[in-house]
Amino acid sequence: MKNNDIDIEKFNNLLKTCLLDGLEIIRLKVEDDKNKGWSFHFDYHSDYASISYFDNGLPSFYLSNFQKRDYSKILLKDNKFLDIESWKKYHEFFRETVYLKRYFKIFDFNKLKDGAENDIIEFYSRIYTFHFLLKFVDSYIHLNSFYFDELIFNNYFSLYINSIVSDKYEFDIIVPILCAKFDFEEFKITDTILIVRLSERQQLSRNIKKSNTVSVHEKVVGAATHAFLLKSWNIDNTDSDTVGNTIYDIGAYQNVIESVDRLFATLRLCTSVETGYSQILTSPTKSIRNFHADLLDMSIITERKYPEKFENYGWSDEVRTIKLYELERFNLLFEKLSNVNKSFAIKKLNSASIRKSDEDTILDITSALESLLTNDSKTEITYRLSIRAAQICKISKFKDLNARQVFELCKKLYDYRSAVIHGDTKRINKTKTISIQNSNEIEIIGIALDLLRHILKTILENEINGVSEIDDAML
Repeated sequence: MKNNDIDIEKFNNLLKTCLLDGLEIIRLKVEDDKNKGWSFHFDYHSDYASISYFDNGLPSFYLSNFQKRDYSKILLKDNKFLDIESWKKYHEFFRETVYLKRYFKIFDFNKLKDGAENDIIEFYSRIYTFHFLLKFVDSYIHLNSFYFDELIFNNYFSLYINSIVSDKYEFDIIVPILCAKFDFEEFKITDTILIVRLSERQQLSRNIKKSNTVSVHEKVVGAATHAFLLKSWNIDNTDSDTVGNTIYDIGAYQNVIESVDRLFATLRLCTSVETGYSQILTSPTKSIRNFHADLLDMSIITERKYPEKFENYGWSDEVRTIKLYELERFNLLFEKLSNVNKSFAIKKLNSASIRKSDEDTILDITSALESLLTNDSKTEITYRLSIRAAQICKISKFKDLNARQVFELCKKLYDYRSAVIHGDTKRINKTKTISIQNSNEIEIIGIALDLLRHILKTILENEINGVSEIDDAML
Protein backbone atom coordinates (compact mmCIF):
# COMPACT_ATOMS: atom_id res chain seq x y z
CA MET A 1 0.00 0.00 0.00
CA LYS A 2 1.39 3.39 -1.00
CA ASN A 3 2.17 6.12 1.51
CA ASN A 4 -0.51 8.79 1.45
CA ASP A 5 -2.08 11.54 3.50
CA ILE A 6 -5.67 10.31 3.03
CA ASP A 7 -7.80 10.24 6.17
CA ILE A 8 -9.47 6.94 5.27
CA GLU A 9 -12.13 7.15 7.99
CA LYS A 10 -13.10 10.67 6.96
CA PHE A 11 -13.13 9.63 3.30
CA ASN A 12 -15.44 6.72 4.15
CA ASN A 13 -17.83 8.87 6.17
CA LEU A 14 -17.95 11.59 3.53
CA LEU A 15 -18.73 9.17 0.71
CA LYS A 16 -21.34 7.45 2.86
CA THR A 17 -23.09 10.78 3.61
CA CYS A 18 -22.95 11.72 -0.07
CA LEU A 19 -24.64 8.43 -0.97
CA LEU A 20 -27.30 8.84 1.73
CA ASP A 21 -28.13 12.38 0.63
CA GLY A 22 -28.17 11.46 -3.05
CA LEU A 23 -30.42 8.45 -2.44
CA GLU A 24 -32.89 10.48 -0.42
CA ILE A 25 -33.23 13.24 -3.03
CA ILE A 26 -33.69 10.73 -5.84
CA ARG A 27 -36.07 8.50 -3.89
CA LEU A 28 -38.34 11.40 -2.96
CA LYS A 29 -38.35 12.65 -6.55
CA VAL A 30 -39.18 9.21 -7.95
CA GLU A 31 -41.99 8.74 -5.43
CA ASP A 32 -43.35 12.18 -6.23
CA ASP A 33 -43.26 11.48 -9.96
CA LYS A 34 -45.04 8.18 -9.40
CA ASN A 35 -47.81 9.85 -7.45
CA LYS A 36 -48.27 12.44 -10.17
CA GLY A 37 -48.22 9.86 -12.92
CA TRP A 38 -45.49 11.71 -14.79
CA SER A 39 -43.20 9.97 -17.23
CA PHE A 40 -39.75 11.33 -17.97
CA HIS A 41 -38.86 9.88 -21.35
CA PHE A 42 -35.48 11.54 -21.60
CA ASP A 43 -34.06 10.57 -18.18
CA TYR A 44 -32.35 7.45 -19.54
CA HIS A 45 -28.83 6.27 -20.16
CA SER A 46 -27.88 6.79 -23.77
CA ASP A 47 -26.63 3.80 -25.79
CA TYR A 48 -27.39 1.22 -23.12
CA ALA A 49 -27.05 -2.30 -24.51
CA SER A 50 -29.68 -4.99 -24.81
CA ILE A 51 -28.97 -8.56 -25.85
CA SER A 52 -30.81 -10.89 -28.19
CA TYR A 53 -29.78 -14.14 -29.89
CA PHE A 54 -29.54 -15.35 -33.47
CA ASP A 55 -31.05 -18.70 -34.40
CA ASN A 56 -27.56 -20.23 -34.14
CA GLY A 57 -27.37 -19.28 -30.44
CA LEU A 58 -24.83 -16.47 -30.78
CA PRO A 59 -25.64 -13.21 -29.04
CA SER A 60 -26.32 -9.91 -30.72
CA PHE A 61 -26.39 -6.45 -29.13
CA TYR A 62 -28.39 -3.38 -29.92
CA LEU A 63 -28.15 0.00 -28.22
CA SER A 64 -31.12 1.95 -26.91
CA ASN A 65 -31.64 5.36 -25.32
CA PHE A 66 -34.73 4.13 -23.44
CA GLN A 67 -33.50 0.93 -21.80
CA LYS A 68 -32.19 1.99 -18.39
CA ARG A 69 -33.19 5.06 -16.39
CA ASP A 70 -30.36 7.43 -15.44
CA TYR A 71 -31.17 8.59 -11.93
CA SER A 72 -28.25 10.99 -11.88
CA LYS A 73 -30.22 13.25 -14.25
CA ILE A 74 -32.52 14.08 -11.35
CA LEU A 75 -29.53 15.63 -9.60
CA LEU A 76 -28.13 17.13 -12.79
CA LYS A 77 -31.27 19.17 -13.46
CA ASP A 78 -30.56 22.82 -12.71
CA ASN A 79 -27.15 21.72 -11.33
CA LYS A 80 -28.86 20.58 -8.15
CA PHE A 81 -25.87 18.36 -7.30
CA LEU A 82 -23.68 21.43 -6.76
CA ASP A 83 -25.84 22.55 -3.83
CA ILE A 84 -25.75 19.32 -1.82
CA GLU A 85 -23.70 20.17 1.29
CA SER A 86 -22.16 16.72 1.70
CA TRP A 87 -21.10 16.72 -1.95
CA LYS A 88 -19.45 20.11 -1.58
CA LYS A 89 -17.54 18.80 1.46
CA TYR A 90 -16.45 15.76 -0.56
CA HIS A 91 -15.14 18.08 -3.28
CA GLU A 92 -13.24 20.14 -0.68
CA PHE A 93 -11.79 16.96 0.85
CA PHE A 94 -10.16 16.22 -2.50
CA ARG A 95 -8.92 19.80 -2.70
CA GLU A 96 -7.26 19.46 0.72
CA THR A 97 -5.72 15.99 0.22
CA VAL A 98 -2.40 16.13 -1.59
CA TYR A 99 -2.34 12.44 -2.49
CA LEU A 100 -5.78 12.57 -4.15
CA LYS A 101 -4.88 15.71 -6.08
CA ARG A 102 -1.67 14.11 -7.29
CA TYR A 103 -3.22 10.72 -8.09
CA PHE A 104 -6.08 12.19 -10.15
CA LYS A 105 -4.03 15.12 -11.51
CA ILE A 106 -6.58 17.68 -10.31
CA PHE A 107 -6.56 21.19 -8.82
CA ASP A 108 -2.98 22.43 -8.53
CA PHE A 109 -1.68 19.13 -10.01
CA ASN A 110 -3.86 19.50 -13.11
CA LYS A 111 -1.80 18.77 -16.19
CA LEU A 112 -3.70 21.55 -17.99
CA LYS A 113 -3.11 24.21 -15.32
CA ASP A 114 -0.37 26.06 -17.19
CA GLY A 115 -2.27 28.46 -19.41
CA ALA A 116 -5.71 27.09 -18.55
CA GLU A 117 -8.45 29.21 -17.01
CA ASN A 118 -9.45 28.50 -13.41
CA ASP A 119 -12.95 27.46 -14.44
CA ILE A 120 -11.46 24.85 -16.80
CA ILE A 121 -9.30 23.46 -14.01
CA GLU A 122 -12.33 23.42 -11.69
CA PHE A 123 -14.48 21.64 -14.29
CA TYR A 124 -11.79 18.97 -14.84
CA SER A 125 -11.55 18.44 -11.07
CA ARG A 126 -15.29 17.92 -10.74
CA ILE A 127 -15.03 14.79 -12.91
CA TYR A 128 -13.42 12.98 -9.96
CA THR A 129 -15.72 14.42 -7.29
CA PHE A 130 -19.21 15.60 -8.27
CA HIS A 131 -19.49 13.59 -11.49
CA PHE A 132 -18.08 10.49 -9.82
CA LEU A 133 -20.76 10.83 -7.14
CA LEU A 134 -23.48 11.13 -9.78
CA LYS A 135 -22.43 7.85 -11.38
CA PHE A 136 -21.86 6.17 -8.01
CA VAL A 137 -25.36 6.93 -6.69
CA ASP A 138 -27.03 5.91 -9.97
CA SER A 139 -25.08 2.64 -10.04
CA TYR A 140 -25.90 1.89 -6.39
CA ILE A 141 -29.63 2.21 -7.15
CA HIS A 142 -29.46 -0.07 -10.19
CA LEU A 143 -27.45 -2.73 -8.41
CA ASN A 144 -29.30 -2.53 -5.08
CA SER A 145 -32.16 -0.16 -4.26
CA PHE A 146 -33.05 3.39 -3.22
CA TYR A 147 -32.15 2.50 0.36
CA PHE A 148 -28.75 2.52 2.04
CA ASP A 149 -27.12 -0.73 3.15
CA GLU A 150 -24.01 -0.48 5.32
CA LEU A 151 -22.43 -3.79 4.24
CA ILE A 152 -22.93 -3.07 0.55
CA PHE A 153 -21.51 0.42 0.90
CA ASN A 154 -18.45 -0.78 2.82
CA ASN A 155 -17.70 -3.27 0.05
CA TYR A 156 -17.93 -0.54 -2.59
CA PHE A 157 -15.77 1.80 -0.57
CA SER A 158 -13.13 -0.88 -0.06
CA LEU A 159 -12.97 -1.54 -3.79
CA TYR A 160 -12.86 2.16 -4.67
CA ILE A 161 -10.15 3.09 -2.15
CA ASN A 162 -8.10 0.11 -3.35
CA SER A 163 -8.19 1.54 -6.86
CA ILE A 164 -6.52 4.68 -5.50
CA VAL A 165 -4.01 3.54 -2.88
CA SER A 166 -2.95 0.02 -3.92
CA ASP A 167 0.52 -0.38 -5.38
CA LYS A 168 -0.82 -2.51 -8.22
CA TYR A 169 -3.91 -2.37 -10.38
CA GLU A 170 -4.91 -6.03 -10.51
CA PHE A 171 -7.20 -7.46 -13.15
CA ASP A 172 -8.25 -10.48 -15.18
CA ILE A 173 -8.09 -10.65 -18.97
CA ILE A 174 -11.18 -11.83 -20.86
CA VAL A 175 -10.96 -12.67 -24.58
CA PRO A 176 -14.31 -13.65 -26.16
CA ILE A 177 -14.02 -16.61 -28.59
CA LEU A 178 -15.86 -15.67 -31.79
CA CYS A 179 -18.36 -17.75 -33.74
CA ALA A 180 -17.97 -20.92 -31.69
CA LYS A 181 -20.16 -22.56 -29.09
CA PHE A 182 -19.24 -24.99 -26.30
CA ASP A 183 -21.22 -27.71 -24.54
CA PHE A 184 -19.84 -26.83 -21.08
CA GLU A 185 -19.83 -23.91 -18.65
CA GLU A 186 -16.15 -23.96 -17.73
CA PHE A 187 -12.94 -25.73 -18.72
CA LYS A 188 -9.74 -25.38 -16.69
CA ILE A 189 -6.50 -25.16 -18.66
CA THR A 190 -4.09 -24.06 -15.92
CA ASP A 191 -4.53 -22.61 -12.43
CA THR A 192 -4.89 -19.16 -14.00
CA ILE A 193 -6.33 -19.85 -17.47
CA LEU A 194 -9.82 -21.17 -18.26
CA ILE A 195 -12.51 -21.24 -20.91
CA VAL A 196 -15.69 -19.84 -19.31
CA ARG A 197 -19.21 -19.02 -20.38
CA LEU A 198 -19.76 -15.26 -20.41
CA SER A 199 -22.46 -14.15 -17.99
CA GLU A 200 -25.21 -11.86 -19.25
CA ARG A 201 -23.75 -9.01 -17.18
CA GLN A 202 -20.34 -9.53 -18.78
CA GLN A 203 -21.99 -9.65 -22.19
CA LEU A 204 -23.89 -6.40 -21.63
CA SER A 205 -20.80 -4.70 -20.22
CA ARG A 206 -18.67 -5.55 -23.24
CA ASN A 207 -21.48 -5.25 -25.87
CA ILE A 208 -20.22 -3.63 -29.09
CA LYS A 209 -17.56 -1.44 -27.52
CA LYS A 210 -14.39 -1.11 -29.53
CA SER A 211 -11.24 0.96 -29.94
CA ASN A 212 -11.28 3.94 -32.26
CA THR A 213 -8.04 2.74 -33.88
CA VAL A 214 -9.22 -0.68 -35.09
CA SER A 215 -12.17 -1.29 -37.43
CA VAL A 216 -14.20 -4.35 -36.44
CA HIS A 217 -17.76 -5.31 -37.33
CA GLU A 218 -20.25 -4.74 -34.50
CA LYS A 219 -22.11 -8.00 -35.14
CA VAL A 220 -18.86 -9.96 -35.15
CA VAL A 221 -17.83 -8.36 -31.84
CA GLY A 222 -20.97 -9.66 -30.20
CA ALA A 223 -20.84 -13.21 -31.59
CA ALA A 224 -19.34 -15.07 -28.62
CA THR A 225 -20.83 -17.20 -25.85
CA HIS A 226 -17.53 -18.16 -24.15
CA ALA A 227 -14.15 -16.58 -23.55
CA PHE A 228 -10.62 -17.35 -22.52
CA LEU A 229 -10.14 -16.09 -18.96
CA LEU A 230 -6.55 -15.24 -17.98
CA LYS A 231 -6.34 -14.50 -14.26
CA SER A 232 -3.96 -12.51 -12.09
CA TRP A 233 -2.46 -9.76 -14.22
CA ASN A 234 -1.37 -6.40 -12.87
CA ILE A 235 0.28 -3.10 -13.70
CA ASP A 236 1.78 -0.38 -11.51
CA ASN A 237 -0.90 1.86 -10.02
CA THR A 238 1.12 5.07 -10.39
CA ASP A 239 -1.81 7.43 -10.95
CA SER A 240 -5.22 7.39 -12.58
CA ASP A 241 -4.07 8.71 -15.95
CA THR A 242 -1.21 6.22 -16.24
CA VAL A 243 -3.46 3.27 -15.41
CA GLY A 244 -6.08 4.47 -17.88
CA ASN A 245 -3.56 5.06 -20.65
CA THR A 246 -1.96 1.67 -20.10
CA ILE A 247 -5.09 -0.49 -20.08
CA TYR A 248 -6.24 1.13 -23.33
CA ASP A 249 -2.85 0.77 -25.05
CA ILE A 250 -2.52 -2.35 -27.21
CA GLY A 251 1.25 -2.01 -26.95
CA ALA A 252 1.02 -2.83 -23.24
CA TYR A 253 -0.51 -6.24 -23.97
CA GLN A 254 2.42 -7.99 -25.66
CA ASN A 255 2.66 -10.76 -23.06
CA VAL A 256 -1.11 -11.12 -22.99
CA ILE A 257 -1.34 -11.43 -26.77
CA GLU A 258 1.42 -14.05 -26.83
CA SER A 259 -0.59 -16.17 -24.39
CA VAL A 260 -3.83 -15.54 -26.26
CA ASP A 261 -2.26 -16.51 -29.58
CA ARG A 262 -1.03 -19.79 -28.06
CA LEU A 263 -4.52 -20.45 -26.72
CA PHE A 264 -6.14 -19.92 -30.11
CA ALA A 265 -3.45 -22.00 -31.81
CA THR A 266 -4.14 -24.82 -29.35
CA LEU A 267 -7.88 -24.54 -29.92
CA ARG A 268 -7.28 -24.77 -33.67
CA LEU A 269 -5.04 -27.81 -33.22
CA CYS A 270 -7.65 -29.61 -31.14
CA THR A 271 -10.79 -28.72 -33.06
CA SER A 272 -9.93 -27.10 -36.42
CA VAL A 273 -12.77 -24.66 -35.64
CA GLU A 274 -12.90 -21.38 -37.54
CA THR A 275 -12.68 -18.74 -34.85
CA GLY A 276 -10.75 -15.71 -33.64
CA TYR A 277 -11.14 -12.68 -31.41
CA SER A 278 -11.89 -8.98 -31.61
CA GLN A 279 -11.82 -7.80 -27.99
CA ILE A 280 -9.36 -7.91 -25.11
CA LEU A 281 -11.19 -7.02 -21.89
CA THR A 282 -9.67 -6.08 -18.54
CA SER A 283 -11.82 -6.70 -15.49
CA PRO A 284 -10.43 -5.45 -12.12
CA THR A 285 -10.41 -8.04 -9.34
CA LYS A 286 -9.73 -6.01 -6.19
CA SER A 287 -10.94 -2.54 -7.12
CA ILE A 288 -13.50 -0.46 -8.97
CA ARG A 289 -12.45 2.63 -10.88
CA ASN A 290 -15.68 3.40 -12.70
CA PHE A 291 -19.38 2.97 -12.00
CA HIS A 292 -21.95 2.84 -14.81
CA ALA A 293 -25.53 1.79 -14.10
CA ASP A 294 -25.54 -1.97 -13.41
CA LEU A 295 -22.60 -2.78 -15.69
CA LEU A 296 -19.16 -4.08 -14.75
CA ASP A 297 -16.09 -1.87 -14.58
CA MET A 298 -14.55 -3.24 -17.76
CA SER A 299 -11.96 -1.74 -20.11
CA ILE A 300 -11.93 -2.78 -23.76
CA ILE A 301 -9.47 -2.67 -26.63
CA THR A 302 -10.06 -4.25 -30.00
CA GLU A 303 -7.98 -6.36 -32.36
CA ARG A 304 -9.07 -7.67 -35.77
CA LYS A 305 -7.99 -11.28 -35.35
CA TYR A 306 -10.76 -13.26 -37.02
CA PRO A 307 -11.53 -14.65 -40.50
CA GLU A 308 -12.69 -12.08 -43.03
CA LYS A 309 -15.69 -14.29 -43.87
CA PHE A 310 -17.17 -13.55 -40.43
CA GLU A 311 -18.02 -10.05 -41.65
CA ASN A 312 -20.13 -11.44 -44.50
CA TYR A 313 -23.00 -12.47 -42.19
CA GLY A 314 -20.75 -15.07 -40.58
CA TRP A 315 -22.28 -14.19 -37.21
CA SER A 316 -25.63 -15.62 -38.34
CA ASP A 317 -24.29 -18.78 -40.02
CA GLU A 318 -24.58 -22.14 -38.31
CA VAL A 319 -21.64 -22.62 -35.94
CA ARG A 320 -20.19 -25.84 -34.62
CA THR A 321 -20.48 -26.69 -30.95
CA ILE A 322 -17.15 -27.75 -29.46
CA LYS A 323 -17.58 -30.79 -27.24
CA LEU A 324 -15.70 -31.21 -24.00
CA TYR A 325 -14.07 -34.45 -25.18
CA GLU A 326 -12.46 -32.56 -28.09
CA LEU A 327 -10.34 -30.66 -25.56
CA GLU A 328 -8.92 -33.82 -23.98
CA ARG A 329 -5.41 -32.97 -25.23
CA PHE A 330 -5.78 -29.18 -24.94
CA ASN A 331 -3.87 -28.72 -21.68
CA LEU A 332 -0.95 -30.87 -22.80
CA LEU A 333 -0.67 -29.15 -26.18
CA PHE A 334 -0.92 -25.69 -24.64
CA GLU A 335 1.80 -26.52 -22.14
CA LYS A 336 4.08 -27.77 -24.90
CA LEU A 337 3.41 -24.71 -27.06
CA SER A 338 4.35 -22.57 -24.06
CA ASN A 339 7.56 -24.46 -23.34
CA VAL A 340 9.04 -24.96 -26.82
CA ASN A 341 10.22 -22.50 -29.42
CA LYS A 342 7.37 -22.77 -31.89
CA SER A 343 6.39 -19.10 -31.88
CA PHE A 344 6.85 -18.67 -35.64
CA ALA A 345 4.76 -21.72 -36.46
CA ILE A 346 2.07 -20.54 -34.02
CA LYS A 347 2.04 -17.11 -35.61
CA LYS A 348 1.71 -18.52 -39.11
CA LEU A 349 -0.94 -21.07 -38.14
CA ASN A 350 -3.06 -18.31 -36.62
CA SER A 351 -2.58 -15.89 -39.50
CA ALA A 352 -3.27 -18.62 -42.09
CA SER A 353 -6.55 -19.33 -40.29
CA ILE A 354 -7.84 -15.78 -40.69
CA ARG A 355 -6.41 -14.65 -44.03
CA LYS A 356 -8.73 -13.11 -46.61
CA SER A 357 -7.02 -14.56 -49.69
CA ASP A 358 -5.90 -18.10 -50.49
CA GLU A 359 -2.65 -16.70 -51.87
CA ASP A 360 -1.69 -15.21 -48.51
CA THR A 361 -2.86 -18.34 -46.71
CA ILE A 362 -0.61 -20.71 -48.68
CA LEU A 363 2.42 -18.52 -48.00
CA ASP A 364 1.68 -18.67 -44.26
CA ILE A 365 1.16 -22.44 -44.35
CA THR A 366 4.35 -23.23 -46.24
CA SER A 367 6.36 -20.82 -44.07
CA ALA A 368 5.09 -22.63 -40.98
CA LEU A 369 5.89 -26.04 -42.46
CA GLU A 370 9.40 -24.91 -43.36
CA SER A 371 9.99 -23.70 -39.80
CA LEU A 372 8.97 -27.14 -38.52
CA LEU A 373 10.48 -29.44 -41.15
CA THR A 374 13.59 -27.76 -42.59
CA ASN A 375 16.79 -26.33 -41.22
CA ASP A 376 19.26 -23.78 -42.61
CA SER A 377 19.72 -25.60 -45.89
CA LYS A 378 18.56 -23.58 -48.90
CA THR A 379 18.65 -26.48 -51.33
CA GLU A 380 15.96 -28.99 -52.12
CA ILE A 381 13.56 -27.44 -49.59
CA THR A 382 10.50 -28.94 -51.25
CA TYR A 383 11.96 -32.44 -51.30
CA ARG A 384 13.28 -32.31 -47.73
CA LEU A 385 10.05 -30.86 -46.38
CA SER A 386 7.90 -33.36 -48.27
CA ILE A 387 9.81 -36.42 -47.14
CA ARG A 388 9.87 -35.26 -43.50
CA ALA A 389 6.16 -34.50 -43.61
CA ALA A 390 5.60 -38.03 -44.93
CA GLN A 391 7.66 -39.42 -42.04
CA ILE A 392 5.65 -37.42 -39.48
CA CYS A 393 2.48 -38.85 -40.99
CA LYS A 394 3.85 -42.37 -40.53
CA ILE A 395 4.12 -41.64 -36.81
CA SER A 396 0.55 -40.34 -36.77
CA LYS A 397 -1.63 -41.00 -39.81
CA PHE A 398 -3.01 -37.96 -41.63
CA LYS A 399 -6.57 -38.61 -42.71
CA ASP A 400 -6.40 -41.90 -44.68
CA LEU A 401 -3.29 -41.01 -46.68
CA ASN A 402 -0.16 -43.14 -46.78
CA ALA A 403 3.35 -41.68 -46.67
CA ARG A 404 3.70 -41.55 -50.46
CA GLN A 405 0.45 -39.64 -50.80
CA VAL A 406 1.50 -37.12 -48.13
CA PHE A 407 4.80 -36.68 -50.00
CA GLU A 408 2.91 -35.97 -53.24
CA LEU A 409 0.51 -33.65 -51.44
CA CYS A 410 3.38 -31.50 -50.18
CA LYS A 411 4.77 -31.23 -53.71
CA LYS A 412 1.37 -30.01 -54.89
CA LEU A 413 1.31 -27.42 -52.11
CA TYR A 414 4.58 -26.07 -53.42
CA ASP A 415 3.34 -26.08 -57.00
CA TYR A 416 0.54 -23.80 -55.88
CA ARG A 417 2.91 -21.69 -53.77
CA SER A 418 5.26 -21.28 -56.74
CA ALA A 419 2.41 -20.11 -58.96
CA VAL A 420 1.36 -17.58 -56.31
CA ILE A 421 4.87 -16.19 -55.86
CA HIS A 422 5.35 -15.76 -59.58
CA GLY A 423 1.89 -14.31 -60.12
CA ASP A 424 1.07 -16.93 -62.73
CA THR A 425 -2.73 -16.65 -62.82
CA LYS A 426 -3.17 -19.61 -65.13
CA ARG A 427 -1.11 -21.89 -62.89
CA ILE A 428 -2.81 -20.54 -59.76
CA ASN A 429 -6.22 -21.52 -61.11
CA LYS A 430 -4.88 -24.88 -62.23
CA THR A 431 -3.14 -25.82 -58.97
CA LYS A 432 -5.55 -24.43 -56.33
CA THR A 433 -7.63 -27.63 -56.50
CA ILE A 434 -6.24 -31.15 -56.37
CA SER A 435 -7.40 -34.75 -56.46
CA ILE A 436 -6.17 -37.32 -53.95
CA GLN A 437 -6.71 -41.07 -54.28
CA ASN A 438 -8.79 -40.47 -57.42
CA SER A 439 -11.25 -38.47 -55.33
CA ASN A 440 -13.21 -35.45 -56.45
CA GLU A 441 -11.35 -32.16 -56.76
CA ILE A 442 -10.83 -30.43 -53.39
CA GLU A 443 -9.51 -26.99 -52.46
CA ILE A 444 -5.82 -27.22 -51.68
CA ILE A 445 -6.01 -24.54 -48.95
CA GLY A 446 -8.33 -26.59 -46.75
CA ILE A 447 -6.23 -29.75 -46.80
CA ALA A 448 -3.02 -27.74 -46.49
CA LEU A 449 -4.25 -26.11 -43.28
CA ASP A 450 -5.34 -29.50 -41.97
CA LEU A 451 -1.88 -30.89 -42.74
CA LEU A 452 -0.14 -28.04 -40.92
CA ARG A 453 -2.30 -28.56 -37.84
CA HIS A 454 -1.69 -32.32 -37.95
CA ILE A 455 2.10 -32.00 -38.26
CA LEU A 456 2.41 -29.40 -35.50
CA LYS A 457 0.18 -31.45 -33.20
CA THR A 458 2.13 -34.65 -33.90
CA ILE A 459 5.47 -32.96 -33.28
CA LEU A 460 4.22 -31.63 -29.94
CA GLU A 461 2.57 -34.83 -28.75
CA ASN A 462 5.59 -36.97 -29.64
CA GLU A 463 8.11 -34.43 -28.32
CA ILE A 464 10.04 -34.29 -31.59
CA ASN A 465 12.78 -31.73 -31.15
CA GLY A 466 14.08 -30.62 -34.51
CA VAL A 467 14.49 -32.07 -37.97
CA SER A 468 17.39 -34.28 -36.91
CA GLU A 469 15.04 -36.44 -34.85
CA ILE A 470 12.75 -36.80 -37.86
CA ASP A 471 15.72 -37.82 -40.00
CA ASP A 472 16.89 -40.29 -37.34
CA ALA A 473 13.43 -41.89 -37.34
CA MET A 474 13.69 -42.44 -41.10
CA LEU A 475 17.05 -44.21 -40.67
